[in-house]
Amino acid sequence: MSFFRAMDWHEGEEVMHKRLRVPPLDNPTVPTLSQQAVSMLQRAPLIAIGTLDADSNPWTTIIGGESPLSQPLARDIIGIKGSVAARHDPVIEILLGNEATGEVVREEGSGRMIGGLAIDLQTRKRVKLYGRMVAGALGSKDDDEQASSGQTDVQLVARIEQTLGEHDMPHYLNFGS
Repeated sequence: MSFFRAMDWHEGEEVMHKRLRVPPLDNPTVPTLSQQAVSMLQRAPLIAIGTLDADSNPWTTIIGGESPLSQPLARDIIGIKGSVAARHDPVIEILLGNEATGEVVREEGSGRMIGGLAIDLQTRKRVKLYGRMVAGALGSKDDDEQASSGQTDVQLVARIEQTLGEHDMPHYLNFGS
């Protein structure tokens, strides 16, 4: 039983449904951080994060690490902690700047838009997220081990506004078994 009203499809999605002659379907997106998404976020060792730059160009990056990479912090708020390229990562530069000082960057107003895709390649499951960045930080450059590996720690906090539940990946993305 669902407590949410089905979300309307985006105008562009409706156009594509008509062109592809897709039969009428309810939109499976929910306007909150679903329990399915929470469960998946706690298992997934990878999360792709995307945002827009100042010219509205889309950029994505992969944040990896050990599970749990992400945890719920409050209702509709998640925290992500993992590793990213220490230099030349456009998403991290857009969201946090390019200086790994360890200082917390807080968003003003409603926050910068982010999209996410948590992926568990072993189980072929994924969950899609949409929300706004609340705050984040890059690890300090003082860590010699991170500096030599080209990686740095990143922490992001986001308010999730929409999730699309856990689904099987298409068969062509099956990396084994």
